[in-house]
Amino acid sequence: MVYLFFRFAGRFRVVAGLIMALFLSGCSRGNGSHVATVSWLPKSASDISYHDDGSLLFSGITFECTMSPEDFQSFAKQRRWKPVEQRDFYCSINRHALGLPPFNMEESGVTNHYAVALVYEDIAANNGGIRVIYDPARRRLLVDDSSH
Repeated sequence: MVYLFFRFAGRFRVVAGLIMALFLSGCSRGNGSHVATVSWLPKSASDISYHDDGSLLFSGITFECTMSPEDFQSFAKQRRWKPVEQRDFYCSINRHALGLPPFNMEESGVTNHYAVALVYEDIAANNGGIRVIYDPARRRLLVDDSSH
């Protein structure tokens, strides 16, 4: 009887471990820095850097790319984002995770400052959600989409 218990307990641990690994790993796109193109962005997007958390438990992706204003408007409409122009906008999205430096340093620390930006945010109570920032001067799109 004791033999059967340990035999099944060992198998249970292996199966439970495999299920947890699958649950925590999910389907990650991985990471990329200054990539020419990716399948999940419009073909016009270029110089793409991204970081994907990729677990089923806590999913999220942060990416930045170059995109024309017209292509951004089309991409935003497709995603049902409604960006609003904001002036003198500060953003705390971590570009370091993308392998990119902040736009500027200030006395208060590292920050990304935009003179003018098109901004869309849909933030949940747990601080997850999506933050979209398009900088028309740099022609750069920065997106942070997270479940946590």
